Amino acid sequence: MIKTVGLFLLALLKIFGWVLLVLLLVLFAAFLLLVFVPVRYDVLASNEKSIAPAKANPVENLRLRIKVTWLLHFIHVSVIYGKEGLQTSVRAAGIDLIKLLARLRRRSRQIAEPEDKEDSQAFDPAQTKDPVDRTDPSKQINVPDQTDPFEREKEAAYIKDDGTFQNPNRTDEHNPVQEPTQIYENDPIQEPTRTDGNDPIQEPTQTDRNDSIQEPTQTDGNDPIQDAVQIDGNDSENKQKQKQQKKRKRTKKRTKQNIKRKSKNTSRQSFRSKAQQEADAAPHAQQESAPKEGLFQRMRRVYQKVRQEVNDEANRHAISSLFSELLKLLRSYKPRKLRADVSFSLADPAWTGHVTGILSMMPWIYRYPCRIIPDFTADQAYVEGEVQARGKVTVGVFLLSLLRLVRDKQFMKVVRRLLKRGGA
Repeated sequence: MIKTVGLFLLALLKIFGWVLLVLLLVLFAAFLLLVFVPVRYDVLASNEKSIAPAKANPVENLRLRIKVTWLLHFIHVSVIYGKEGLQTSVRAAGIDLIKLLARLRRRSRQIAEPEDKEDSQAFDPAQTKDPVDRTDPSKQINVPDQTDPFEREKEAAYIKDDGTFQNPNRTDEHNPVQEPTQIYENDPIQEPTRTDGNDPIQEPTQTDRNDSIQEPTQTDGNDPIQDAVQIDGNDSENKQKQKQQKKRKRTKKRTKQNIKRKSKNTSRQSFRSKAQQEADAAPHAQQESAPKEGLFQRMRRVYQKVRQEVNDEANRHAISSLFSELLKLLRSYKPRKLRADVSFSLADPAWTGHVTGILSMMPWIYRYPCRIIPDFTADQAYVEGEVQARGKVTVGVFLLSLLRLVRDKQFMKVVRRLLKRGGA
């Protein structure tokens, strides 16, 4: 049993090890492909001469196409700009990813639309209407009466024997509700409400003014209870005043002691504080006393700082090393194939001649089959022709140049100094 369990665990470890090894190999191969397989680019620019007045745009008919491929066209990216606008396409293994994403979005919308239709049909207000005809008494639904039972009894008293409703506000002879109101006019119970002079009911109400219960509320000068209350109040007030006086005396003593302590401490620290204040106030006084710098003085100070930085040996070494690495990158990333067939004019023979002289000073034009024809007779500025450039970009070259810069101690010293200045 133990042997079988051990063999099973060894088999699991073996499988896990092989899987991990395969993943590491795949990652290492992907890294090598990214670093050493170049990314190839192809740029094509073409323009046609516009048949328009002299104020027309000379690059109105410009068409630009950029292609980027990697790993034998496994990944292909193209960008086209022209009259139709900007057009892009991204392909991986021959599959257009942009179109694929658009199809997936359409399918998701088509799947979501039937669900929305079903929900709208389920909650259709036309189908949820009440099918019962309210006008037909045979189809009416008996809704339970939710009124107050007291109001129902009151309404029942106004209903006649024949089912008609009697208005309670009408004073008819046959109105049973109005009859009790007529009886109240001669009701003997209303008599006690009359206020006569000899009314036995009203007499006791008049005696309330001279009621004997009100006598104890009178405050006489010889009342012993009132005198005791006044004495107690005076004693409590005197005690409170004494307590307040004691508190005030204590606070005065404490403040005097604190003032004495502070005066001692300040006398000890007075010499130190004066020296510190003088030291702190010295640079401010110098700044205030110094005259303001003018524009010429500022420019001179900036020029001196720049000259000092340029004359520094570490900075000069860092600039030279960075420039050399940039030249190496340009040499490796420059176009391997260049083809040009262009004719141009700037509507002024002088400007056309200046541009032709500048182009003739570029030696890399003569290494490739390039034909550039200036037009000195045209009265309209135009550019007509086609330019195509092909080359490749390798990530490994960039990583090697970056590694060389990192290994340079003087260059890294300058970088750290600049980072410290930026952080400060």
